[in-house]
Formats: sequence, structure tokens, C-alpha cells
Amino acid sequence: MVPEPGAIRPKANAAEIVLQRSTGGDYALSAKALSDHAEALQNGKLSEGHIVLNGNRMPLLEIANNLAAFQPLQGKFGPFWWLDDQGELAGAELTETPY
Repeated sequence: MVPEPGAIRPKANAAEIVLQRSTGGDYALSAKALSDHAEALQNGKLSEGHIVLNGNRMPLLEIANNLAAFQPLQGKFGPFWWLDDQGELAGAELTETPY
């Protein structure tokens, strides 16, 4: 079953943040969602966490570590990063605010 875009799907002691592709082709990831889930993983409240991009599951802590050196952009509903299909920081749409 393909996850619904934009959903946070809790599982037994695990979570997936499912991102939807923007019109420009990249994915907006909320800094708050990422930090809250990364903290829960590090504190043992979650045993696993993933970011889902285009049906591909990627380890949440790996993405959090990759983004740690970059300041998020400010959006209407809070800070966020643009990610590409590989979960890497994207630069193509830095002027578009997703939400």
C-alpha cells in the first residue's frame, strides 16, 4: 500500500513521515516534524523512523544528520527544507513556499 502524501503514519513504536512532491518536483520537510521524530528516536520513544519520498523509505536520522548543517527556510507554517528524490537538500525551488 502506498502511503498517503503528507501523512505521518505511526506504527507500533515506529513512525513514517510521508512527503508529497511539489509542483517543481521536490519535497518540503517540516523542521518541527523532523526534530520531534529524531528526538523520539534518540530518546528511545520510537524504535524506527523513516521519511517516505515517492514511495521510497529513507532512515529519518540519516536525513536529520544530513540536514543538521543547513538552516531551514521560513515558510508560512514554520521552518522547512526542500529535499530531492534522494532525500538530499534541494536548491531548485528555494523561493517557493509549500505551505
